[in-house]
Amino acid sequence: MLNLSPLIRHTLLCAGLTSVLGTAGAQTVLKVSNWIPMQHSYNTEVVIPWAAQIEKATQGRVKLEILPKVVGTPGTQYEVARDGLADIVTVVPGYSPGRFDVFGLGELPMASADPVVGAPAYYNFYEKHLAALNLFKGTHVLSAFTTSPGQIFTSKKPVTSMADFSGLKLRSPVTTTVDSIKAVGAVPMQKPSTELYELLSGGVLDGTLAGPDQVNGMRLGEVTRHLTVVPGGFYSSVMVVLINEDVWKKISDADRKSIQAISGKPFAERIGVVFSKSVADGVTAFKAKGGTVTEASPAMVAEMKKAFDPMEKAMFDKARKAGLANPEGALAELKAEIARNESRK
Repeated sequence: MLNLSPLIRHTLLCAGLTSVLGTAGAQTVLKVSNWIPMQHSYNTEVVIPWAAQIEKATQGRVKLEILPKVVGTPGTQYEVARDGLADIVTVVPGYSPGRFDVFGLGELPMASADPVVGAPAYYNFYEKHLAALNLFKGTHVLSAFTTSPGQIFTSKKPVTSMADFSGLKLRSPVTTTVDSIKAVGAVPMQKPSTELYELLSGGVLDGTLAGPDQVNGMRLGEVTRHLTVVPGGFYSSVMVVLINEDVWKKISDADRKSIQAISGKPFAERIGVVFSKSVADGVTAFKAKGGTVTEASPAMVAEMKKAFDPMEKAMFDKARKAGLANPEGALAELKAEIARNESRK
């Protein structure tokens, strides 16, 4: 038995890679950079259980260590993984304007009302149409998915018509929503969700686009008073889980196979279930805090669709430049899968 001091043992664990701990053999400890609050359901109901699954599936040979603070910033998580500053990260491609524009096909408005359908459908879309583009060089993609459909939260007055958007300063969660906010006549400010509470409470923003899960996960219910629900969402947010490629290759073939089997589409399916519940819980919590919830009228939705139409055409051009030969066909497939599965519910 190796007689390691507590300090040395702690140092080996934090190093995150292949530390020999006595006769039990080698253990790989993967550092997970975490920018999403620990109380958010993404961590409590997805990442933490996933970490336990990985440890069990590899019989303890691979373990995840969720770091108490983010490494880098929410917008630099790809670089963090690529450069080995942490081993596993969650990336929002839409936080990086101009770099991952092809992911914007999954962010377009009114795509899917239910994450149970939308999240795994997007994983299938990624695997079939985007994986071969190798957009995250130096890393391995463990999963890709959409989360809850983003809706309209405002602080002072509800949005019940297109005219109500005029001049509103709204937080734009991802690159695509910069254009969609402009299209309806509001003023976009692109900021990560980690800055949302401060910007809203300080009056810098009039409102934000966000999933209702953020009522609890990001304390959104404390700083906004009105929620307007758009069928299928004002936007969808795409997220990707990456692991450093060199670290991934050092894990045995058998353990990689076990990890991927509980990642990929199963991870996206779990996201769908968890976020669907979080959306419902968020709306309930918002009402309990005295917030108003308004369904966008058919007339308002029709006007929004007309305003959004040029965005879709522009997104096809960006996707072609990124190497996707037939973005129109790819998006049509995604929409068809979502419609088909939603009709079966």
